[in-house]
Amino acid sequence: GGVRSAFKELSSAVSRSRIGDALDSGAQILVTSCPFCYHHLKEAAGGKMEVKDLSLLVRDLMEG
Repeated sequence: GGVRSAFKELSSAVSRSRIGDALDSGAQILVTSCPFCYHHLKEAAGGKMEVKDLSLLVRDLMEG
């Protein structure tokens, strides 16, 4: 989340680790409800996997 403003390297390392864990698990999409996390995870994913905001995912599913 907001850790990046004070600890950029730590935030980047955690984001990369989370993406790695998700990829290792076989996940195709990583979902978060935190806007800061969404931004950092999307950046860390670098197109390797899809990152979605929870509210937007729910909206998309409801719209069909």
